[in-house]
Amino acid sequence: MDTLRLRDFDLEIGPGDGTNYPVAVLNSPSGQARASMVFPFAGPDALEAELAAIEDAVLGTGGAAANQRVQNFGARLFHALFTDEIRTVYDRSQQATAAAGEGLRIKLRVNAPDLATVPWEFLFDPRPAEFVALSRHTPIVRYLELPLGDPDLAVKPPIRVLGLIANPAGVPTLDIEREQRKLTQALQPLGDKVELVWLPGQTVQDLQAALQGGPWHVFHFVGHAAADGGSGEGVLLLADEQGNPDPLTATQLGRLLADQRTLRLVVLNACQGAKGNEQSLFSSLAASLVRRGLPAVLAMQYDISDQAAVEFTGSFYGALAANLPIDAASSEGRKAIASLDTAEWGTPLLIMRAPDGVIWDVREPRALPRAAIGGAVAAALVIIGLLAFIALQVRPAPVQPMTGAFNIAVADFGEIDPDSGRVKSTRAATQASQLLFNGLQQQLQDSQQIVPLLSDKIRIRHDSTTPLIKGSTAAEREKNVAELARTLNAQIVIYGNVVAGENGDDLQIQFYVSPQESEKEFNALLGSQALGGKVRLPTSFSGAGALTNISADKPLALRSRIIFWLTVALTQDLLGEPDQALATLQQAEQDLTDWEESDGKELLYFLQGREYLFLEQYDDARTAFARAAAINPAYARAEVALGSVNAVVSNKQEADAERVADGSALRQAIDAQQQGISAAEAGNDAFTAALAKAALAQSMDVLCISQLNLGQIEQAANACQDALNIANEAVAYFSDTQENRIYAQALLGQGLAHFGLNYVSDAGGDREQALADLTAAESAFQACIDQGPLAEFDKVLQNSVIGKGCQEGLSQVQDRREQLQEN
Repeated sequence: MDTLRLRDFDLEIGPGDGTNYPVAVLNSPSGQARASMVFPFAGPDALEAELAAIEDAVLGTGGAAANQRVQNFGARLFHALFTDEIRTVYDRSQQATAAAGEGLRIKLRVNAPDLATVPWEFLFDPRPAEFVALSRHTPIVRYLELPLGDPDLAVKPPIRVLGLIANPAGVPTLDIEREQRKLTQALQPLGDKVELVWLPGQTVQDLQAALQGGPWHVFHFVGHAAADGGSGEGVLLLADEQGNPDPLTATQLGRLLADQRTLRLVVLNACQGAKGNEQSLFSSLAASLVRRGLPAVLAMQYDISDQAAVEFTGSFYGALAANLPIDAASSEGRKAIASLDTAEWGTPLLIMRAPDGVIWDVREPRALPRAAIGGAVAAALVIIGLLAFIALQVRPAPVQPMTGAFNIAVADFGEIDPDSGRVKSTRAATQASQLLFNGLQQQLQDSQQIVPLLSDKIRIRHDSTTPLIKGSTAAEREKNVAELARTLNAQIVIYGNVVAGENGDDLQIQFYVSPQESEKEFNALLGSQALGGKVRLPTSFSGAGALTNISADKPLALRSRIIFWLTVALTQDLLGEPDQALATLQQAEQDLTDWEESDGKELLYFLQGREYLFLEQYDDARTAFARAAAINPAYARAEVALGSVNAVVSNKQEADAERVADGSALRQAIDAQQQGISAAEAGNDAFTAALAKAALAQSMDVLCISQLNLGQIEQAANACQDALNIANEAVAYFSDTQENRIYAQALLGQGLAHFGLNYVSDAGGDREQALADLTAAESAFQACIDQGPLAEFDKVLQNSVIGKGCQEGLSQVQDRREQLQEN
């Protein structure tokens, strides 16, 4: 399933007189339009001066002044380009794609040679006060329409990437190891579907020989580029046999790559790789290669710092690995640079002739479930001989899944950069993760006398396959930890991040629970949540056992013991022994006397309530969840859990009037779920808020159907519409995650809402709208069913959500359509 669909806003700038230029929308979701652009920097001298100022802003030290300069420049470009009917069609297209959950590709055809070197990537829309290209939903791409026919994008896996780093003498030194590591990590989510080969040589002869060892699908160059002083043609700076710079012109590079019929993408991670003579559209390296038939070339239109280039590479390939179109992936790379507080994010320039941003179509004998092809995480490097002229080939080694009945992975802890939000590795954070792992390992060893039958079923891992959980936002880290859990077959992944402070570092440890943890229907445990409060690490913390570590050792040891008891209980739960799991959690309450309520103890009562729910002891479950909420009113999961208890009780009721009555279990479920949403949103917990919305949508669906059965059409219409609005929000959130079960439940809620609305429409005499509602319901139910092959391990998804929910809903839709058509 594609994570994002982009529709074209095909915008052409025709040749002009230096001041006025014809502009036309050739194609868009809202039709065509024409207008005349008055270019704000008329005349070659004015344009040259402005471009020089922008280049200084990009190449400078960054900061507010540089950002304001490019923002003012981009705003003037935006007002000039999006004028009159052009802006009207653009705004309508934005609204249409946003409503459909899609994006809008700004496809620029700059057919005015004197405007070819204008950095249109800096277009700034002052209304939302944001640069257009910094959103994956509005990427900007330079498009070249050529009489070459559509490229054949079929690729037989693995996708082969040839990497070349050229670092000749006399040019600024590059951080080669960091660049290689960043690209290798970025490609790892593709697992064995990608093969990365780094060329150790840096001569033209080395490159030519390596190309003959194809097929290659991507050529990734890291190094320096320049413009030939005589012809203005772009050149890459390779090296000769003595290590001195050896320029390779665009023409020469094009000849080398032209015979690579399988090549889909060239990435020129080099300064000035996209800069060309403004009198020739094809003088730059990038455009020259596209003219020769390549689907896409990504290059740099200014010098770019090593740090910015590395950040762009990681995010760009990571987004490609997440199945984003190449232009949307480039926007993700731009955002990574923008977080460095520099205007260099406008430096990458994407030129392509692939009409929809898709640069390859991987053809496989059959589609494998996502669980089977999950990305390799922190894979070891396998060193093999490729050919006599290639010494090293880097490919991710397959990660061996864990084999216990209950598996725990302890990932390396990291430190969150306060400015960018990114996670980086530090010695103190790494040592803290090792201490927690050691404590947990010791607890499990000691448990052999306490729970001998379980100790052999539990596995824990903390090694090179449990790397740092990266991501600049909580949502990104949630997605990455979910992928790691799938790859390792782990029921729980423990991870944590340090936030630096003046008096020491605060460590927040979290644990992620995979949907494969339990076959019971209870989503409130799934995903990430805090494991107790924050742990203060002294400024001198080293993890080596010094006296300065005592203040950290105690809370880390406590968290090891918490995880131990949690693991034993969940293992018993997984083995179908909820009574034993409850007894274990009650024993934990007696054992963990040093676990203060102020230190996250609401988790213990939440887990006790969970087992009471499975044992159908509903009053006890309510009491436990209420206790958790009382300890921490901001603990949104407790409210979601209370809603789940009342929803279960409501589902056991048969009378519709009993369900819709004031104070009914269903009404209490709705109230608790709404409170859970409010608490989660107040705590910036987007995951739990979306989870609560998925649950609330289904409760509202039940209310709507019950009201329909009672003939309360107006009330049912309101309930169904509320359910649909809430479900849409949950669907939008979970569509970009790896949480297939919850995504399917959100789709189920969406489908049920549309199904209920069809009766409302029919009761109002609008048969056409009733049929449209059924079509929408059918689409939602089918999308829900499509999640099944992506997570075959999740029995709840297969049996409850799809089997008893979406497949049954799809059948009812088909019966209802026949009924309407017959009448």
